[in-house]
Amino acid sequence: LNAVCTSDVYMGDKVITTSATTFADDALITKAYARDKLRDLNDIVEDIDRNVYKTVQIGHQIWMAENMRVRNYTNDDGTKGDAIPHDNSSDGSDGWESNQNCYSFLAKYGTTTEGDENDLEFKGFGLLYQWNAAMNGSTTEGARGICPIGWHIPTNDDFNTLQDILGDGSTEYGTANNGEAENIGTSIKYGKFNGLQLAGYRDNSGASWKRRIDSLFFWSSVESASTKAWRRHLNVSKKGISRSGGDMKADGESVRCIKD
Repeated sequence: LNAVCTSDVYMGDKVITTSATTFADDALITKAYARDKLRDLNDIVEDIDRNVYKTVQIGHQIWMAENMRVRNYTNDDGTKGDAIPHDNSSDGSDGWESNQNCYSFLAKYGTTTEGDENDLEFKGFGLLYQWNAAMNGSTTEGARGICPIGWHIPTNDDFNTLQDILGDGSTEYGTANNGEAENIGTSIKYGKFNGLQLAGYRDNSGASWKRRIDSLFFWSSVESASTKAWRRHLNVSKKGISRSGGDMKADGESVRCIKD
């Protein structure tokens, strides 16, 4: 990637910084990230396990700029709660398929076996959480779930607002791959949101890790059916961001928290 130009465009009280970037296929794609009144956000947030996450302010929203990797819940009084169940089997037999409330590390690339948590290959990818684990058993939209106090699992409206800030407000949220014209997916991947932590997902069968290196799947806190929930999907080669409600809660996917 080689940035070739940079400019600021003023829109009300927001500044959209854009830069033209040349990719390997010589396509010229616009990338953008939003900053509120030229203020960069250098704050960090810590989870109950003392993991530290970078944050980013996009318009009036504040997001984590890294995938969650916490392994314990946080009680309402700020103390450490129960451990999140960990299925480290290769076939889903240690709670993945039966309890469906577990987390998993990624599999080593090209394998179907969960990797070693200390392997440098996994640094920066975070953990994969089944929906019930991410939500800490709640089914309430905007629940805190595994997030630190003062943060929550994003709702569909949170994601829609993010897309409005990065686009022109005309995005069709219900389409399979929206925001193509505005390059919203590109903005999220290459801007300060840091959406290139392409962890893929662990299938609900428990024995299969998929889409590693080319995709990132974010849980929302919104059910689409009793066994399914809405998610957003970034693909390394796509300019937009997909929205899907047909994904099994028993799948393991990444989590990004948004500040209350």
